[in-house]
Amino acid sequence: MRSAETGCPIEVYSHNARIVKHRLLIQRDPSPTHRRGLASQIQSKTKAPPHNRSAGLSSSAILHRPSASAAARMALSAEANTATWAEKRVSFKNAKGEQIIGISVDTGSEDVAILCHGLGDHKDGFVLPQMAAALAEKGHSSLRFDFPGNGESDGTFRYANMKEEKEDIRAAVLYLRAQGRSVTGLVGHSKAGTGVILYAADYDDIARVVNVAGRYDNMRGITERFGDDIFDYLDKHGQMEVSWPSSVPGSGGKKTWILTQEDIKNRRELFMEPYAKAIRNSHVLTIHGKADETIPFEDALSYHKQLAKSELVLVDGAGHNFNKSTHADVLIQHTVEFLTSGKVLGKLHK
Repeated sequence: MRSAETGCPIEVYSHNARIVKHRLLIQRDPSPTHRRGLASQIQSKTKAPPHNRSAGLSSSAILHRPSASAAARMALSAEANTATWAEKRVSFKNAKGEQIIGISVDTGSEDVAILCHGLGDHKDGFVLPQMAAALAEKGHSSLRFDFPGNGESDGTFRYANMKEEKEDIRAAVLYLRAQGRSVTGLVGHSKAGTGVILYAADYDDIARVVNVAGRYDNMRGITERFGDDIFDYLDKHGQMEVSWPSSVPGSGGKKTWILTQEDIKNRRELFMEPYAKAIRNSHVLTIHGKADETIPFEDALSYHKQLAKSELVLVDGAGHNFNKSTHADVLIQHTVEFLTSGKVLGKLHK
């Protein structure tokens, strides 16, 4: 049984509800569809059938992923499963006039979810294409884009400009609304997890917000990333050139940027408690890996404590980027369920 199934323990917490702990089991095919396969579903613009979910998940739920032949039979047996979606490159401008490049996955739905990448990443990084594919399976459109200075977008890369990126999210919302679309979901990973909380605190106009591994304690993580002497170095030199690996197409595998004293000041002075408390309308789902070595899962607990309408899912063994396919699957399943049906796996979304 264990050789055929991959178990991923998770914990689901909800305000005003008892703690629900359960083990989510994912039935895998001999040749499972991993991230590349999900992304290719978008590229081919062919909708795959949705995962088979039982109406009420028990304490030990099994989500079966059909084989290719089974998927084909399901597609033939239900008209809903024969739908297609379109993917296209789009652009819009932020408040500074910078050109923002994005990817729209359009199923024809009025509702759209915005998917945001983390620090130094891009619109096709993390699991954003796979998440877009899973949303499209449910008939839900999405937009993912490169923040300024990242990927294909204009602008200068900054380390701690979360408040500016909040306004880039606003530009994406206004771009979609100008087309008559309704933005009903917002997802942010890591740095953008903080960004979507800032957005909800200021605008509070998107029904469901998903914070994936966002940082709460911004005093933590600076010396761990840049070294114990970083503050002295910046006091003396004012800035520092930083290089790190990059998966952005055309980057040559490396990204070089400038860390400034202003970045560090912005980061150290950003206290998330008042922002989390300010959110009254948006319902927030926080998902965090319990093995996250970049941002500890205690930050997720802090968000959950401060948010008025909060759900929390902790994924045992998952790191910051949910690199294992089992962890990525759990992340995507919870996110898509929350955004499209108003439910958190294991309980009814209140």
